[in-house]
Amino acid sequence: GGHLYLVEMKWWTERLGPKEMAELQVRVFHRDQVRGIFISASGYTEAAIASCRDSLPRAVFVLCELEELVRALEADMPLPQLFKQKIDGAIIDKQPLKKVF
Repeated sequence: GGHLYLVEMKWWTERLGPKEMAELQVRVFHRDQVRGIFISASGYTEAAIASCRDSLPRAVFVLCELEELVRALEADMPLPQLFKQKIDGAIIDKQPLKKVF
């Protein structure tokens, strides 16, 4: 079966930390079969990446950088294919910020 994804994008100049991602994480934790995708224009702190990795047993969170989306589009890669690779990286490799590009 498919999963529902809650997506949040931040256009910040500073890298996102766990505090900036907490609201989406809480919303995902309280819903069954829901996963989260963060898209950041400015990257993530190590603490944010660790927070998402630590919560993988409870819920899947995928971290994406805006630059990855742009590069995928420039390479004519369909975005569902990009996100499938990133989701697999989070689940299989335990890397929420699996770099595809």
